[in-house]
Amino acid sequence: MTEINRGSEWRKWDLHIHSPYTVVDGNGLYKGVTDDDFIKKICEEKISVVGLTNYFKFSERDYELTDKLRAKGITTFMNLEFRLTNFNDDKMLSDYHVIFSDKLSRIEIDNFLSNLDISVGSCKKKINSLKDEEIKTNAAISFEELFNTLQNESLHLRGKFLTAFLSRGHGNSVCGKGRGYTVYEEIVRKSDLVVHSTDFKETLENDKLYWLGKTSHKNKYIKPLLQSSDAHCLDDIGFKIRQVEEKNKDKYGVIKKGNNYFIKIPTFTWIKSDITFEGLKQIIYEPEERIRYGASNPDNKSNYMVIDYIEYYEGERTYFNSGLNAIIGGRSTGKSTLLNSIAKYQKNKNFDSDKHYTLENGYKIVWGDGTADVERMVEFIPQEFMVTISTNRKMLNDLLGEIISKKNMDIEERKYKEKIENINNDINSVLNDYFAQLSLQKQLIKPEGDKVAANSSIVTISENIEKIRLENQFSEEDNKNYKYVSDKLNSLLIEIQTLKLEQERLMEIKGFDFSVSIGLNQISSKNQCLIEEKLKNIEESSTKQWITLIEKLIAEVEDQIKTGNDELEALKASDIYLKGKNLESKNEELKQLEVQLETHKKVVKEFEAYYENYNLAERILEEKYNSILSLFDQYHEAIQKFKTNFTIQESDLKIEIKVSTLDFEEKIDYLNARNSTNNTFIENFNNNIKEFDAKTFKEFFKAWLRDSKFSFNRNKNIDDLLKDIVTTNWFSYDYMVTYQNDEFQDMSQGKKSFVILKLLLEFSDDKKPVLIDQPEDSLDNRAIYYELRNYLLSTKNNRQIIVVTHNPNIVVGSDTENIIVAHQQSNLEKNINGKKFQYINGSLENTHARNESCEFILESQGIREHIFDVLEGGEEAFTKREQKYNYTKII
Repeated sequence: MTEINRGSEWRKWDLHIHSPYTVVDGNGLYKGVTDDDFIKKICEEKISVVGLTNYFKFSERDYELTDKLRAKGITTFMNLEFRLTNFNDDKMLSDYHVIFSDKLSRIEIDNFLSNLDISVGSCKKKINSLKDEEIKTNAAISFEELFNTLQNESLHLRGKFLTAFLSRGHGNSVCGKGRGYTVYEEIVRKSDLVVHSTDFKETLENDKLYWLGKTSHKNKYIKPLLQSSDAHCLDDIGFKIRQVEEKNKDKYGVIKKGNNYFIKIPTFTWIKSDITFEGLKQIIYEPEERIRYGASNPDNKSNYMVIDYIEYYEGERTYFNSGLNAIIGGRSTGKSTLLNSIAKYQKNKNFDSDKHYTLENGYKIVWGDGTADVERMVEFIPQEFMVTISTNRKMLNDLLGEIISKKNMDIEERKYKEKIENINNDINSVLNDYFAQLSLQKQLIKPEGDKVAANSSIVTISENIEKIRLENQFSEEDNKNYKYVSDKLNSLLIEIQTLKLEQERLMEIKGFDFSVSIGLNQISSKNQCLIEEKLKNIEESSTKQWITLIEKLIAEVEDQIKTGNDELEALKASDIYLKGKNLESKNEELKQLEVQLETHKKVVKEFEAYYENYNLAERILEEKYNSILSLFDQYHEAIQKFKTNFTIQESDLKIEIKVSTLDFEEKIDYLNARNSTNNTFIENFNNNIKEFDAKTFKEFFKAWLRDSKFSFNRNKNIDDLLKDIVTTNWFSYDYMVTYQNDEFQDMSQGKKSFVILKLLLEFSDDKKPVLIDQPEDSLDNRAIYYELRNYLLSTKNNRQIIVVTHNPNIVVGSDTENIIVAHQQSNLEKNINGKKFQYINGSLENTHARNESCEFILESQGIREHIFDVLEGGEEAFTKREQKYNYTKII
């Protein structure tokens, strides 16, 4: 059965498995193991590719076993292990491997081996003359000899082998600038791979970072690091179990059995590639992306979140990789048609039947779990969609709104809006009290006359009265006592009058309303009822306590009034007061003076009552005014809190709140602009709002709205101005998108489009497949190679991506797992069975030269060659990829 081609996929590779016929250890550890046992074990461990290893040379049985392995579908590369003469230090590399392509014949390998000179002690020998004991003990070869033979052009080996040195977990331990280091560096520089067989995951990961150049000990030679079994027995194939010292008990995977510690180690490497020699080469160019370690397949996407294939033309299928799929082809070859068909089948909202052409009816999309569920969602980004959003503010805001909702930041937005509504309600409530009190103050009638003149008349009349009393034998002592009693009596009258006013005021506030109004719209009915019941209890309790307090104060005032009246009656009944009053009754002039005196005193009392009520109203107005301004401050506090709490960020892309202020004349247009006072006020108001400070604004506001002379239009007045200012939230906000500290509006169009792509994908927790049609049309070249490439490399690990493109930097630079080549039937370049559209897919490493005798264009050459033909700059993209780590094939 033909294996389904999905491009580069993760498979288990072990490139350092010793043959049962290995010279070192003889058949000791493999004793009794047959070829079938060996093959069965590899199949059981599901190892797809092996490097069948022996020392210095291969035996006849090695070649036979290789053929058997390949017949079972196990890709097998023959691996020769050499001992180098260059080092004596065990910490430095001494074992060296040459891994041969499966395209090399036995004759070609044997021809290479026959050209090698092997050192045995002080002698030189050819490999065929080596004895097994010599191979086991002291046979060795210089790196220079091996290197020169491999590059001998007459042997035609170029491109058909890879070299590797064995890392024993020392990573960067070889340092310095001595002769040993110089030789070591030369060998590293000229080698392709590093082979590992460590027992500890930590060692493996640390060495991996070192060979990727990601440790503090900078390594200038980037190399792929492979975990392998170095197996000399069946038990070490797939996994090996080792007893470890107690000092290693805390390392990953170590378990305790009895008094001993053991570790089970995967002895293979996950490599993402075709199971070909060309596939193996890809780890040289992508050592980080293409290699993983561990027991489980690195691709952990759920099957139901991955499209497996599209079926059309009565059973013809195009398969997709779970990672990055790129659809390429010439103009009108059905690239976008394939993508659009998926979007239509899955009922994506961005699919437009008027713009997006699809395959003919009858096709279906099948997911990784085997279902053809049309209700499953995909993310579809049509051609130019990113540009459209970036230039349409409504669409951009809608997109941001969706992200905000998904990130639950809409809760913060609702809180803010509710807070603003509550502030506005509170301000309106206090404003109503303010205007009511202002109305009461305006209703106060100022008494006629003049308080100063009345007081002056009182003094003059009082002096005349005293003079008359003295003339009527009313002794000076009597007059003094009578005056004292009269003054005391008048003082009591004033005090009683003041107490009565106090009593009236207490009666007025006795009915104060303690009811509380708060917004409960966003609270469940159950909790709303609980809160309302609790509030009612609080209101009833507060009202009861309030009435008790006020009634107590009223009773105390009543007692004071009664005491004052009792004292007043006692003074009126006193002898001196009666004597004085008797004198007044007998003297007409005195009577008239007394009447005049009372009239003037009444005027003075009326003025005093007026000013007391006026000043009381003024104090209340001041309190209300300050309350209004304090509430107004909360507009600013609320938006600053909202701005602080609103945080959405993924790596260097952020959505923030940008606060701005409204211009005065946007909201209030009835101040006469030709008035200099108005103009100055408007300018100062705008400045104070922009640079808002609560204390400064309060001082500014009071200074202007109390004393300034404004000029109004449309019958408006100062009260309207006050109300319209304080009931308006002068602070507005908008969503601000920043990427790498640049604001969206300041970006180039290409960068804006890339940011839109990130917004569409990066802020979503969804793992649904992503379909993108020709993103390069919306991006600039720098964004394509650096930002989009890096983004695709990262995103494809978490989500399946299917992209239509004509840009080689997307296909090659992003190390695309599966390239789908589209072609439309023509007279010169035919499709099988004359189909209008045909597709073929495979990996970047799928390569073979064009077969001119093949009449069908898609089958005539490899995927890489199609890339060269279809994508302008395709060859340069491959060259750029291969030079990414300054890799140049030397051998």
